[in-house]
Amino acid sequence: MGRRKLRQRQAEEIVKKRQSEHFSLQTLRGMRDIYAHEAEEWVKVRRAVDEMAERFSFNYLETPILENLRLYLRNNKESFSVVNKEMYTFETRGGDEVALRPEITPSIVRAYLEDGMQSWRHPVKLYTFGSIFRYERPQEGRYRQAHQIDFEMIGVESSIAEAQLIQTAFAILRKLGLEDVIVEINSLGCRDCQREYQKQLKRYFSRVKPKLCEDCKRRMQKNPMRVFDCKEEKCQQELAEAPLIMDNLCKACNKHFKEVKEYLDSLAIPYRINVKLVRGLDYYTHTVFEIWKEGDEVSRQNALGGGGRYDHLVEEFGGKFTPAVGFAFGMDRLVAEMMKKKKKRGESPFVFLAQLGDKSRHQALKLFENLWEAGFPVRESFTKTSLRTQLKIAKQEKIRWVLVLGYKETIDESIIIRDQKLGLQQIVSQKELVDFLKKQRKIEEKETKELEKNRQ
Repeated sequence: MGRRKLRQRQAEEIVKKRQSEHFSLQTLRGMRDIYAHEAEEWVKVRRAVDEMAERFSFNYLETPILENLRLYLRNNKESFSVVNKEMYTFETRGGDEVALRPEITPSIVRAYLEDGMQSWRHPVKLYTFGSIFRYERPQEGRYRQAHQIDFEMIGVESSIAEAQLIQTAFAILRKLGLEDVIVEINSLGCRDCQREYQKQLKRYFSRVKPKLCEDCKRRMQKNPMRVFDCKEEKCQQELAEAPLIMDNLCKACNKHFKEVKEYLDSLAIPYRINVKLVRGLDYYTHTVFEIWKEGDEVSRQNALGGGGRYDHLVEEFGGKFTPAVGFAFGMDRLVAEMMKKKKKRGESPFVFLAQLGDKSRHQALKLFENLWEAGFPVRESFTKTSLRTQLKIAKQEKIRWVLVLGYKETIDESIIIRDQKLGLQQIVSQKELVDFLKKQRKIEEKETKELEKNRQ
């Protein structure tokens, strides 16, 4: 039977099955919808990333989520470690083997080579947002479709590149209000350091192999350093006495890593050396790093992001030797942390704009714009005509300041301000409204700081 006829028959069988039994439409396991209560934080993240990218001179690049499977395969179809059992792959109608990208860096490197960026002034600094897909076990903060923020610097060998990327990452986190974070760093050395070190590891692992899990036994054959990625407690116990890459770095690699640490010291960026940090991808050389929320690194929950140097990836893809370094944030993880912080503060939109009557509704539309331009998050429900209903919505969203615009207020250009917290009400001129709200916001910020200080 031809391929086309086979597909047609399979489609007909699916239709019959749906017609003969109840079919429930729902998201696939590990996928999710992003609802409105999170949307505001997603927008904040994108804005912060765009702003910091401009500050540090990164150019935006968009790459496809669907790539040729060979992009993620190495010699003899040996795959990058993350691909081994997590990649979504399929064959197109034209017979091409493709994959939903499990990470973004290979796509960036492919674009660098394909689009002639070798002729650009180096380093080439790129950033992007995008979805990645991995068929892993869904758990809190981890999804089969995840969203990443990716920064890359291609064509730079200096150790200052790692420091600049970490500086960029910290600038983004500070912009988002996530300041209690720390960097864990390690050096994996150059290829020569790694070859010699892997020999030592293999000799050590040959003695403890029977006690290791099956995943570790497979990792030992392809890249022994990846065994340090294992989360199994019994494996961690066996690795306690394993030789460390830091003790096997050549003079040049030691110098490179020392410079990275000195740059971080100059930037006053908090870091900790983690001698067993190897990251989950086997193309890294020299510096690797992860950024953790302080406290999470103890329980080893999901890192906020991470990255490292990959000096040979461009070369492996057919280009000339081109040193490079990059990092990625998990957007899902960042938003989750921001939501936690927002919930802890009890944060909500600053004002709610209510209106009563057609004439006031017209004026409210313009006032809504003016408030946003002045920097005040505003909620409204212009489709509702009942003031009682609008006030109820404001109460449900826990918004303290409610602005009421009725027919009288549109005539004399005033506005009613209701303090839902204290149950007070006053009338101010629309021209004085922004100044009044700025003053109230400063008072609330001062009260919040004092409250947090007392809690500590």
